[in-house]
Amino acid sequence: MLNERPILLSALALLCATSASGASAEQTPYTLAVATLARESTPWVDQLMALQARVEAESDGRLRLRVFPGGTSAVMEPTGLRETDLVRSLEVPEGRFQGALVATSTLDAVHDVPVLRIPELPFLLDTGAEADLVLDDLLREPAEAALGERGLTLGAWSETGWRGVITRGRPADSPTAFSGLRLRVEQPDLYRDTVRALGATPVQRSTRDALPHFKLGHLDGVVATPFFALAAGWIEPATHFTRTDHSYLAAAVVFSTEALEDLPSDLRALLLDGWRADSEAARAQVRAMEPLLLERIEAKQKVVVDLTPAHREALREKSLPVHQAFLQDHPDLEPLYHEVQARLSAHRDPQGAHPRRAGE
Repeated sequence: MLNERPILLSALALLCATSASGASAEQTPYTLAVATLARESTPWVDQLMALQARVEAESDGRLRLRVFPGGTSAVMEPTGLRETDLVRSLEVPEGRFQGALVATSTLDAVHDVPVLRIPELPFLLDTGAEADLVLDDLLREPAEAALGERGLTLGAWSETGWRGVITRGRPADSPTAFSGLRLRVEQPDLYRDTVRALGATPVQRSTRDALPHFKLGHLDGVVATPFFALAAGWIEPATHFTRTDHSYLAAAVVFSTEALEDLPSDLRALLLDGWRADSEAARAQVRAMEPLLLERIEAKQKVVVDLTPAHREALREKSLPVHQAFLQDHPDLEPLYHEVQARLSAHRDPQGAHPRRAGE
């Protein structure tokens, strides 16, 4: 009779090794690389770091996020990198990034997502609370569907802020003040149409070219958020920053849908299901920064100007053809647009007060 003890021990050892191997495979962490062009110590990097901390803690380390501020990685140089490059990198199978935090206008520029233009329609939104209502309650599902068709999965929202007008010589604080101004705008038709409707002349210039053209007097101003006014140096040759707040610029965390399909369902849910709380925290950080940015602008001896309620309403009326043109180009979005308008009307103060001007 064969000695069964060595056989039993070998079988037991094999079983233990197999079990250990299975457990190890189950515990091997999944890793996602997420990038943003924002630099460290900004709200956008803080948002990704908070997401990293949350998912790694809640997953007990099964899901790890590698955050790359400034769009950098071991194999990428930041020089000349654009947000459009980050978005396109998500399309590359097994690419260097599986997620990115970018402006929604960038997503639209790369993938043509008209629903993301709705919050940017001139003077549609008056306050951060209105932006939250529209993005979270009305645009979330349509945006998820539209991005899903393009191979992207929507995570949390963020924001870049409200666009104003940087000018030299006089503020852009009334309908007549816009007349004759040559204002640098970004490429999309929506931005050009907005500037033209307000009475100014839109001039398309790259981010890099805008500053020298402004300094040389080839431009009278630039349309930008306070953050970009400072970051790009556009505020330096200016005399005024007018808080027209005519257009709200959202941002979002997006992931490669293909990359997320490799995750177990519970980790996908953990990553995505907290989008509302993550969005609220991120937007609060950006909004807390705005007064500090305006103080920095004033510290540079620039005049910060607010629109009066009457001038804001007059500019809103002048911008309505931009809304109409948008709906003519995208009739499928007309029901959603009217739903947005109805919800905003119900949300607003019936007395007509403008809470943002009161220091939201």
